[in-house]
Amino acid sequence: MNLDLVVLNVAAYGSLAAGLMQTRRQRSSGEAEISGAFPLLARSLRKALPELPAGFTWRQGISAAKGLELKLRWDEIDKAVAEYEAYRYGGRPAPEPSQPEVMRLVEALKRRHQ
Repeated sequence: MNLDLVVLNVAAYGSLAAGLMQTRRQRSSGEAEISGAFPLLARSLRKALPELPAGFTWRQGISAAKGLELKLRWDEIDKAVAEYEAYRYGGRPAPEPSQPEVMRLVEALKRRHQ
């Protein structure tokens, strides 16, 4: 009977630990997507467009990227950058964690400088 209680306790604590790890992983991945997409974009802009001045603004970087005539949804990118700027510099709520069009731009810029 004691062995049954040990097995039940191990199962219960294992389930609790797995749930806590899953919750923590989901929370940190969302934050990483927000903070990760834009630093990736900045690095990709620097590499693909070396003519950008040191300390370029988001508007300068996006404007230069638009000049590459990439087939992207620029309105979504402009909106995402504006939301990120408001979050980063203006204390607004965090934008959506998923930034697919920004990541498409990052990938397109990476392909250009490879």
